[in-house]
Amino acid sequence: MTTDNPSPAALWQNLIDAGCDEGTAQRCFELWEAQESAPMLRLLNGHRVRLLKELHACQDKIDCLDYLIFQLTK
Repeated sequence: MTTDNPSPAALWQNLIDAGCDEGTAQRCFELWEAQESAPMLRLLNGHRVRLLKELHACQDKIDCLDYLIFQLTK
């Protein structure tokens, strides 16, 4: 491993902070230990896509609320 890789504790904490569930975090950790970066990146990118979908769904809800608030205050 190179010196710019995170420590095991830092990697685990980052995975948890990024919203990975226990299984995803464990699989990423195993891939990291095995120095299997390509499958780990695919897994992380998949998680990122899911987070973006959640973000967009929340934005849609906020937009609906904003519209309702606008309608009620005019």
